[in-house]
Amino acid sequence: MCVVLAGLQISRLAQRPRRGDAVALGLVATAAFQSSVWVGGVVLAVAATAIGLLQLWSLPPGSRWLFLKSAAIAAALAALLAMPFIYDQTVSTAMRGDAALIAFTPVPVLGSAWPASLRLLLDPLAYWLVYLPIEFAAFYLAGLLGIGALIADRKLDDASLQSVRTLSLLAAMSLITGWLAASVIGDNNDLGWRAVLPAVMVLVAFAAALISRWPSSWSRPAGVVAALGSF
Repeated sequence: MCVVLAGLQISRLAQRPRRGDAVALGLVATAAFQSSVWVGGVVLAVAATAIGLLQLWSLPPGSRWLFLKSAAIAAALAALLAMPFIYDQTVSTAMRGDAALIAFTPVPVLGSAWPASLRLLLDPLAYWLVYLPIEFAAFYLAGLLGIGALIADRKLDDASLQSVRTLSLLAAMSLITGWLAASVIGDNNDLGWRAVLPAVMVLVAFAAALISRWPSSWSRPAGVVAALGSF
């Protein structure tokens, strides 16, 4: 939840860069990191970078420096407050003798029935087309349709559309991190798989938004898919 809130705060900070909002963002980012090193550290760092670049691209040139200044204040505050926790994690890792904490490798999806050379080629695509729809059958497809419906909705005001784009990018970065980054601290990737949790929250919300917007139009293809996905 802290990661989702931080993503929205970055978007708000770009529109109205104020010192109080920068401090609030720093506090939320610190809470995210201290709640989960992987989600609040790795995922938030990746997502915040992507969201920040999106905001810079959408801002007029004259407003970019003020946004960068506010973002720097938030980042410095988060780093300062999280420093004791970072130190403890560093010492703990050094005591275990771990050479690396993160390995970059796609999630293996296809089984041994597939030739190794073919798995190497198809596994990256199978993550999005097979693995996620099976693991998150209740909301994955409906959530993606919800994102598309809201972005295409011309009735949304600029602030709401910006929030939709920010949350969509956050979900994408969350799923990409879960796809490519694996934790090698333990014997399995349970820690690394937590990376998808922000995307889960966002996609569930978008799926609910899609269903609530079409309560009586299940004859439409998107409505039928959303209804089936909700079950």
